[in-house]
Order: sequence, then C-alpha cells, then structure tokens
Amino acid sequence: MHSVGGWVALAAIRHIGPRRGRFNDPGGVIEPNSVTLTSLGVFLLWFGWLGFNGGSMLAATESVPLIITNTIVGGVFGILSTLALTALRYGKPKALDILNGSLGGLVAVTASCDLTVPWMAAIIGFVGGLVVIYVIDLLEKFRLDDAVGAIPVHLGAGIWGTLAVALFVETPEHLSAIEFLGIQALGVLAVGLYVFPLSMLFFYVSGKLIKYRVSPQAEIIGLNIVEHDATTSTLDLIRQMSHQAKSGDFKKPVTVDHQTEAHHIATFYNAVLDRVNREEAEKDSALERLTWLAEHDPLTECLNRRTWHERLQTAIDTADPTATFGVAMLDIDHFKNVNDTHGHATGDAAIRHVVQHTTKVLLDIDATLGRLGGEEFGVFLDLHQTPLTQNEPYAAMEKVMKSLCVALETTPLKVGDKEISLTMSIGATIYQPGELPDTAISRADQALYVAKRNGRNQVQMTSSR
Repeated sequence: MHSVGGWVALAAIRHIGPRRGRFNDPGGVIEPNSVTLTSLGVFLLWFGWLGFNGGSMLAATESVPLIITNTIVGGVFGILSTLALTALRYGKPKALDILNGSLGGLVAVTASCDLTVPWMAAIIGFVGGLVVIYVIDLLEKFRLDDAVGAIPVHLGAGIWGTLAVALFVETPEHLSAIEFLGIQALGVLAVGLYVFPLSMLFFYVSGKLIKYRVSPQAEIIGLNIVEHDATTSTLDLIRQMSHQAKSGDFKKPVTVDHQTEAHHIATFYNAVLDRVNREEAEKDSALERLTWLAEHDPLTECLNRRTWHERLQTAIDTADPTATFGVAMLDIDHFKNVNDTHGHATGDAAIRHVVQHTTKVLLDIDATLGRLGGEEFGVFLDLHQTPLTQNEPYAAMEKVMKSLCVALETTPLKVGDKEISLTMSIGATIYQPGELPDTAISRADQALYVAKRNGRNQVQMTSSR
C-alpha cells in the first residue's frame, strides 16, 4: 500500500516539476511555514497509525497490544536514527528530517507489525529512518522536488518494510530465506512496474484536460490568497515592504499586528529602517552644513565672494527688464589699527559688529550682503523696491549707503569697558543694462578708493562713465 502511494507520488512530481527557486536559487531550501504545525500533523498521523495498524485485525484480539507496541517502537527508533544521522551530518539534529524519519519508521514496521517482536520492530524502524534520509538525498541529486517527503517515507521506507518481512518474519516451510526475500523483492518490482508507468500515463492524459500546476504568480503569492482571498500578517508585511521598494520612501516604519510571527520580522526591519534613516539624516545634515560653508563666511555668516558674485549674476539674469540695481563696495576704515591695537579677537568682533548694523539698516530692503575678503564687503539691491521708489535710482542708492555710514559711526563697538569707534568708506554705482557685473563692481571699487583718499567715512557715488 505504501509503495503504491510512493510510486504515484513520484510520477506526480515528475509531471508537475519542482517549485520555483527550489533548485535554481542558491540554497534552494524551502522551509515550511510552521514547524510547530508540521509537528502537530505528524503527531496526528501517529495517532491514526495506531488505530490503522491495531484495527487491521478487525477484532480486539490478543495480538493487538503487540501490534500497537511494535508500531510505537518502529516510529520511535525511526526518530532515533534520523536524529543521530542529522546530528552527525550537520552538527545538530534537523527537526523536519526527524519528523519524516519517525513516519519512515512507522511505514517500515507496518508490514510486519503483527509478526515481529519489539526488538525486531526497533531494527526495522531504525533502518526505515535512515532510508528516508538517503532517499531524500537521492531526490536532491536528481532534482526531484518532493514538498512533503511522501516518496522517502512511503516509497523508500515502504520498500524496506516489504523486504524486512523476509528478514525478520519466520520463513514459510516450503521456501528458503533467499526465496522468501526474492518473492518480496519481486512484489516490490511488480508494484513499481505496474503503478509508476500507469501513473505517468494518467498524469500525462489528464494533464491535457486540467492544469496540475498553478500560475507562477499564484505560486509566489500563495493559493490561499489567489483562490480564497485570504490574507496573512506576512502578506501584509510583504505588501508594505514592496510599496516602499517601489516608491523609494523608507521614512515610515511598517506596521504589523503584535500578536503575529510577522511582527518579529517587522521589528527587525523597522530597526534597519531606523538606522538607515538616521544615517541618511546625518548625511543630509552634513551635506547641508558643507554646502552652507561653501557659500558663506563662517565668521559673519554672510555670503562669501564667489556666492555673492553668483547671486548678483543670477539677480541680473532673472530680473525684470525695467529693474535697476545698485552695487556698492564697503570697507572698514583703519581696520588694521584695530587689529594691531586690540588684537585679532577684537578685530573679529569689529567685523561682526559692522555686519550686524549693516544688516539692521538693510532689514526692510531686499539687499544682498557678502564678505568679499578681510574688512571688505559687497552689497547689491534692486532700486525699484517700494521703500526706494520715492527717489530716482542714483539718489536712492546714495541715501541707503549714507544711512549705513551713519548707523556704524553712531554705534561704537563695546569691548569690556572700552568703546571703539568704527567707520566705513563706501563706493557705489548703478548697474547699467547689458554690462557685465564685474564692470559695475570695478566701478564701485574705484569709487571706494576715491572715498578713502578723500578722508574716509563717506560715500562716493559714480556714474557709468
């Protein structure tokens, strides 16, 4: 009976083929969804086996206790043999092989459970467990995918159990031991030659009418989802992870019911996400800081020379054709004396003081201030702004620049109990449409030179000529 089922199973897996990734992917081992439920299934088989073997007598005879005992002994020694073999092979016992080994022991002892004694049942079950392991190896070698181990258990252990009858049961009077073994082997061969070809033919013909294999998509998703619209916590987790992979947005953690096994996976996945997001935030922050440092002067937090010049060019390029820009160069008067007399720390404080009061004056005006180097600064502004339109551009620019000089002159720098008077010289001009920004900057710079030559602490305006 077991051999028949095993031969049919072999024909079935030959027709259907291996599961996706079973032999193509590295490792290729497809673990069961739950070892606990698998163990429960084997336990239920054990329970049924006792009734099947014991009930085969069709009466509560005196041989039933021996049959049940031999059945249990065969299964237990199937466990022991597979436990020992897998521990030797892999360094630790493998639960799934041990479960199949126990069934192999039960199958092997079934044929002779009413004709042997327990020590014989122990040997038969022990070898039955080993046969299961080696048939599994044989299937792996020929790339035959038996998802539930039906062939190793029923065909492999079934053949061994059939042959074991001749080895452990008393030989009939009219036969020799060799003849008895030959008859059992002939029975194995006859069953194989009859059942296997017939099963292959059956699956070939019926396969033309019905599909024994589901679609690749259904195989990946699972039949409980495709055919019954069921859902699981694992599927919910996969869907969330798949959405994140497609969208590229990993900022939100995945959520799974805490009472499910998938929660453990989600917890570790979220820990990875958290680490990645933290590192990404740190990288963005560092990049933002580096970008800021590349564009600004660290001491004053003004734009540096390069960035200020780029902003001026961009403002001119994107401005309305009617826009008028004022460009000015600012220089702190006698700044070297401040450094030499009071020290560089006071010099730095003086530069920050100038920026602070310059920024305050320009607060209501859309002006861009930059530190061009040392004690020199640049300013450009759109003179068509509402606060400046009451004067023509030239006068408006001059008025703003003079207010910068007054603000600084009337607010000395306080260092401890000392007050240090600071003034600035300014050269300013009006940008002319069509000229290069550097031309206007050079013109303002020349005006600055005139302001310093004429006594400093003043504003010198220059035209386009």
